[in-house]
Amino acid sequence: MWLAEKVAHAERRPDRVREELLKHLREERIEPPTPGRISRIVASALHNAEVA
Repeated sequence: MWLAEKVAHAERRPDRVREELLKHLREERIEPPTPGRISRIVASALHNAEVA
């Protein structure tokens, strides 16, 4: 997942990872998921970056 590889690997703060995710979604003109889903995506990216 690009979020884990490109963002979460270098940035460990959940709020910054969330910002980058939302920025990417805006650039791609993708409607963001619910706040709960975003939190799960961010947590998953941080976990994947940690174990990789």
